[in-house]
Amino acid sequence: MVNALVETDWLEQNLNNAAIRIVDATWYLPNVDRTGIQDYEEAHIPGAAFIDLQQDLSDTSSPYRFTCLQANELADKFGALGIGDN
Repeated sequence: MVNALVETDWLEQNLNNAAIRIVDATWYLPNVDRTGIQDYEEAHIPGAAFIDLQQDLSDTSSPYRFTCLQANELADKFGALGIGDN
């Protein structure tokens, strides 16, 4: 099993590990005058990618927020960020 959440010390020690992909998925409620990409652009973990939970990882044709994409679409999105099976 792979842990998705890690301690900051572990992260610092593994920032240059090619097998690790760090993704910032910060998202705010619509009534907040801020976006996750703004936070990412101002400051993020070195080497981290940004992905928008609503626009990139959700089925935007669904009437419901955060409806999961089909597995193949989700795999394509993750693959574009350099996230693979390993």
